[in-house]
Amino acid sequence: SVINLSLLGCDSYEEFLAIVEECNQTNETTFLPGTRLPVELFHSEGLAVDYPLHFYLPFDYDPQKSYPVIFILDGEWHFETFANELDRSQNEAIIIGVANYDLDGYDHREKYFRLPNSSQYFDFLQYELIPYIDQRFSILPSFRVLAGHSFAGLFVIQALLMDKQVPRTFNYYVSFDGSFWAHPDVTAAFVGLSVDKDKKLKSSLLLLGATEIQGNDLSVDWLNQLFTTADFSELTIEKWRYKVDHLDIVETAITDVVQWFDFNDNCQ
Repeated sequence: SVINLSLLGCDSYEEFLAIVEECNQTNETTFLPGTRLPVELFHSEGLAVDYPLHFYLPFDYDPQKSYPVIFILDGEWHFETFANELDRSQNEAIIIGVANYDLDGYDHREKYFRLPNSSQYFDFLQYELIPYIDQRFSILPSFRVLAGHSFAGLFVIQALLMDKQVPRTFNYYVSFDGSFWAHPDVTAAFVGLSVDKDKKLKSSLLLLGATEIQGNDLSVDWLNQLFTTADFSELTIEKWRYKVDHLDIVETAITDVVQWFDFNDNCQ
């Protein structure tokens, strides 16, 4: 058939091709920033407190798809850093920012991110929060991330050792400048006990250390050596160092960390 270009408002075939190209570009999928849902309070029956939750969903969230999910502790401080980086890098994932119960001046945070009380916080994540998130959103169980900074970074390591689920509750663990100086003897004993119970520890662990003001890089090196000596057969460990202050490492390293997740090879 013959196209009457004049009916399309075109004076030439070249002008027609230009209009077609413009339409094709307009119809291409454009990545749009994700959606931040309103903060909600989640009540823990086990710990008898309410935790504020921050939620990030891909812009075109589809319940028929399965998405990686990132649990970031200290959500009141670090949720937006993760969300902004997903927008910038155009990666699709769900983020759950777990903020702290702070009505006691953050004493609760310090208490439950350290042994022995950290086991109760892990139970909260494993038996209360994660089942709720799994029921509410369409997540990819093989791509759960647990990330934390400072005392929360210390907890991340404890969670790695406490996780006895098969398959494991979390697959990726990220510790930003963890406060491993807090109770090194207890941590070392806990690692030794874990070796006796699970010599595999199938997971990926990323340790990040800050070398400047209040940085914990030396204790992060110590922790890295502790795990290397333990020689868990299926645990992959990377340790990165940043010349930044303790409080700046999440913002500084976030692009590298999101690239480390390698979403393209793991998404469904």
